Amino acid sequence: MIDIERAVIVTEAYQKYEVAPQVVKRALVLDEILQKMSIEIRDDELIVGNQSKNRRGVPLFPEYAIDWIKNDMDTFSTREGDQFRITEKQKATL
Repeated sequence: MIDIERAVIVTEAYQKYEVAPQVVKRALVLDEILQKMSIEIRDDELIVGNQSKNRRGVPLFPEYAIDWIKNDMDTFSTREGDQFRITEKQKATL
């Protein structure tokens, strides 16, 4: 399942710190991620931590590239390899 939480946090942070120097902006974006991302700790886990609130979730990293997300999100669930579910609401948000 696609998890857009990280993508939303990063996008909002880049907008918030738009005028900051790039190196400062990246640090501030990381701070926003660390402050706002959901943390899942499941019963019986010996090692905790996650990149997604879904057990088999996939985060998106818009700071690296967004064109492929915009171009491919309609085929995430039907493509030949690495199929991911994404809701219409998530698509609209992205």
